[in-house]
Amino acid sequence: MTRRQACGMLLMALLLAGGRLVRHHLLQTGDGSWRDPLWLDHMLVSPPQETSDYEPTLVLDSPLNINQCSAESLLALPGIGPVLAERILAARESGVQFAKPEDLQKIKGIGPKLTKRLVSHVIWPADTLLSTSPTTSSETQAIPPE
Repeated sequence: MTRRQACGMLLMALLLAGGRLVRHHLLQTGDGSWRDPLWLDHMLVSPPQETSDYEPTLVLDSPLNINQCSAESLLALPGIGPVLAERILAARESGVQFAKPEDLQKIKGIGPKLTKRLVSHVIWPADTLLSTSPTTSSETQAIPPE
């Protein structure tokens, strides 16, 4: 027998032994029955991690007053996360008053699309802002008698 034939026979024996090893240890259960064809799926796709830090999502049942709501209630608005909520609070603390939807676009990260989504979820208290702001004589108008 030549060296080439001996290597071929050795290779064939290794393949057979490897096939038996795979069949007995990976494809068959301990009692000799075949495993489920999809038994590798649990190894390939990680199961979702359950955390004890689960926080239920907030749902709005009425529109929010953007000038008075808390950070937690801002998180209930669609498209507003913790970063944007902090930016809105910081803007309010610096004196920004939101009287109309366009005022929200002063906040970095809030553009026309997000403003359009927020319009129905936010109360724009323009009336309360005007009544609390000091008025001058040029701003007041006389109401004609009926």
